[in-house]
Amino acid sequence: MTHPPLLTWPRRTLLGALAAAPFTRPAYAAGVVSFLIQADKLLAPVSINGVAVDAILDSGSTISTLDAGFAGSLALRTRGRFSGRGVSGRVAGAWTTGVSFGIADQALRPARVGVIDYSALSRQLGRPVQAVLGRDLFDAFVTDLDFAARTLALHRREG
Repeated sequence: MTHPPLLTWPRRTLLGALAAAPFTRPAYAAGVVSFLIQADKLLAPVSINGVAVDAILDSGSTISTLDAGFAGSLALRTRGRFSGRGVSGRVAGAWTTGVSFGIADQALRPARVGVIDYSALSRQLGRPVQAVLGRDLFDAFVTDLDFAARTLALHRREG
């Protein structure tokens, strides 16, 4: 896939030559998916244990989380409790395991995932919020966001 240069540079400079060269995604690039932005939230299509949903991608979230109702519909059992601070204040939740996320032809299987009630956020956005992918996604993959094309590709980190 080639992309137009983001900046226009005189062709006689090194940066000009690089900007004029077509950009080709490396061979190790994963699939590319479209994303949307709603109320300053970036949403991308994912599968969670085989169920297709749109998830919020949040690099500021220290854990990935599922909505409590959605986790219940997947028959995920919770154990233990946690509390933390989110952008909207204090949050409380529980832990679950056995969650597999599929995104952009890649799989992410965190050791544990938080389960939180997202009903207030769902009302605020006017759509169901079933999942938030947090730091574990960004630790596992280099995230290639093309905001002009509204696409996302993931590249597995090496090492």
